[in-house]
Amino acid sequence: MKLTSTPWIAVLFFAALGLPLLRAQQLEIADPEAGAYVSGEYEVTLKISDPDKVSKTQIWVDGTLVFEAAGWRAQATVDFGEDVARREIAAVAILENGATLRSEAVVTKALRIDYRETARVILLGAVVKTRSNRPITGLTQDQFRVFENGKQLEIETFYKERLPLDLVFLLDTSSSLRDGGIDEVKYAATTFLNGLDPTDRVALYEFKGEPRKLMGFTTDRKRMRDLIAQLKPLGETALFDAALAGLAELKDRRRGRKALVLFTDGRDNIYESREKATLLRRAITTAQNNEVTMFTIGLGDKVHKAALERIAEETGGRFHFADRPNRLGAIFGEIILDLKNQYMLGVRSQAVRRGFYKLEVKVRKRGAVVYARKGYSLE
Repeated sequence: MKLTSTPWIAVLFFAALGLPLLRAQQLEIADPEAGAYVSGEYEVTLKISDPDKVSKTQIWVDGTLVFEAAGWRAQATVDFGEDVARREIAAVAILENGATLRSEAVVTKALRIDYRETARVILLGAVVKTRSNRPITGLTQDQFRVFENGKQLEIETFYKERLPLDLVFLLDTSSSLRDGGIDEVKYAATTFLNGLDPTDRVALYEFKGEPRKLMGFTTDRKRMRDLIAQLKPLGETALFDAALAGLAELKDRRRGRKALVLFTDGRDNIYESREKATLLRRAITTAQNNEVTMFTIGLGDKVHKAALERIAEETGGRFHFADRPNRLGAIFGEIILDLKNQYMLGVRSQAVRRGFYKLEVKVRKRGAVVYARKGYSLE
């Protein structure tokens, strides 16, 4: 029985049975909202006007019961699977008197990025900003132009919605952070995670003398916050090993939005200079060919600014420098803003021979500054 739609019938029904009258209940799904993109493990949030009267909570997806618990549950984790598909989500509350209250259904959107098998389609993430560093939103497909080695390409797909994201988060926890800096890093990193969309999947790494995966791709922010709280500074800085490990983690993820955020307060002290140059090029090439946007953050005067800036610039991300730890919060906030205002373009490549192909994204908007991947290699 849906009490909210027939309050007078409910009153007469309870009166006829000699049951105490309950005030009209309202049950709704607060998150996700209608039209959202949902996949993987997602925490569904419910609201009801009188939770104390609920004896059982249920969540149904496409007519199938996927969650049931005694009493009232305001949050429930539901696994929607890998695909971003159209789903019809409904909540049911069974009240103490046996009545059943059902929410209005929330319908999510399917995400389909179509690629022609007969042509190589390149997926490009682009952030567009003003010269004063503010994001430019609301641009349309006809305002974008993409060039490959100077020749304009056809834009086949265009998305300005906030699409789900796969992100690898790399945190330098070497011994140089012992003097109080680690606490600022933990706070800024936790704030960054909290600012991501609930559907964004994150893999967490720390690196000292070698990279260590703390958690694979998940939407479980609480578990990640707990892991970050336990980080301790120790050892050297395996920066390039960490970058390549993070890129390997992203390699087999589905095509879509993929990003890597790397924080460090020092230079790689594992390899010699000649090896570093090779690893730098390998990291950039790997990111470009796997459509990964890399954001780099350097803290203090020991970082190799030129290397971090080059990594970010050539992969479509941005390099941020912090002269002191308390600047990290604002920097992570700016990266969140970039990720949430990223356009996605699918273009058909004309490349036929092996080699490097330069990419350039232009926007028909006065004063627009575009951050996008600079190229890729056809192997």
